[in-house]
Amino acid sequence: MSDIYLLIASIEYRTDRSRFFDSKKADEALVTDYRKLAFERIKQIEKRSPGAKKYVLVDILRGEISETEARQNIPSSFTVVDDTFERADRQKHYPLVYFEDNQEALTKAHIPQVSGFPKLIGATDIYDLIMTWGHSARGRLKEVSIFGHGFYGGPVFVNTYKGLRWQGDEQEVRKKKHGKIIPIPSVSRIDSIRDSDLRDPFDKDMRAEDLDPDFRTLKEIGNGPRRKHFAKDEMETFNRAFAADSIWWIWGCVADFAAQAAFFAMIKVGLHDAKKKNRFQPNTVVKLRIKTKHFTSLKTDYTAPPFAALKRMSRPKGATFTVPATVKECTDFMKMEMESTYAFRISLELKADVVAAAPGGWSGFSKTNKNMAHVPSVNRVLNVLFANHFNVSEDSEKRGFLNYSGP
Repeated sequence: MSDIYLLIASIEYRTDRSRFFDSKKADEALVTDYRKLAFERIKQIEKRSPGAKKYVLVDILRGEISETEARQNIPSSFTVVDDTFERADRQKHYPLVYFEDNQEALTKAHIPQVSGFPKLIGATDIYDLIMTWGHSARGRLKEVSIFGHGFYGGPVFVNTYKGLRWQGDEQEVRKKKHGKIIPIPSVSRIDSIRDSDLRDPFDKDMRAEDLDPDFRTLKEIGNGPRRKHFAKDEMETFNRAFAADSIWWIWGCVADFAAQAAFFAMIKVGLHDAKKKNRFQPNTVVKLRIKTKHFTSLKTDYTAPPFAALKRMSRPKGATFTVPATVKECTDFMKMEMESTYAFRISLELKADVVAAAPGGWSGFSKTNKNMAHVPSVNRVLNVLFANHFNVSEDSEKRGFLNYSGP
């Protein structure tokens, strides 16, 4: 039987790429149709390992799951095997909303209505698909590649917000440029979901706790369907789908700009350099000059000094401030940031090697090939930093990503 390669094309939800939903013009704003990255990955796979394969393409934008076992003209040979999902629609799935705890922040996001359950492809559909292969196609899943946006908490499929519900109420919260008041739907939080490790059944994006068997409680959440995390025996079945040398590749960002600024400051003083490792003892104090290139608010709940200050500090873009820290404090911070990522959390449970951008890092599109995702050179030194202190390594294809499962 042929190996299976699962390719997942997420949604370009960002509002600054307004032509996204018009597929005829999707290439006018960078790569907004993530199928292009999936097709480019197929070329890479075919060049590296020719032979019989089965490609499964999950196209979240179009709401389709397709397959092909063709040997030539592969991108045009896919046949839809499941079209029971909805195509993403700007008006239907991405209302302009404001959040109750910050009425100044308007954003376009996929916020489900309390009364409706949109049939967009989501994380649990991907997990269920792999689970079926754990029963019927054991050892055949060679690769899972996820193309789209991401952050430290996981890949972004459709930009859902865990624990949010759109009530459909309208309130006058912001004026247009010419003074016209426009009604904006309000959003309510369900804090018991947002602040817990339970999976919100309306949440379509992947979450760091998804594969953790410690969070397998079956519970009714809101008025949605019953959904639980993986139990131990389910995780065993899930892992049976994977080949011995399989890979789970997340091609998007693992962004946390505040953490990244701290990591670059560590690199500046030499903590990434293996040749200088003996110079730095755990109690050696280094002065980190942290530059706020973007912003300084840490995404993770880091509470230990001195880096906890990054949660509180508000600095203008381009400002620089100094944080004295011991080497142990630096490595503790690095460890906590790494362990909070989706990539690290699932690496503890998955049989496959997990590859993603380094903590705090981002990926982009190659300047020589706009259809290929890669980590820019400025971010690749993060791999060196983490590999110098932890059992991780650069990806085997040398594309600038980090193998969280080790060398």
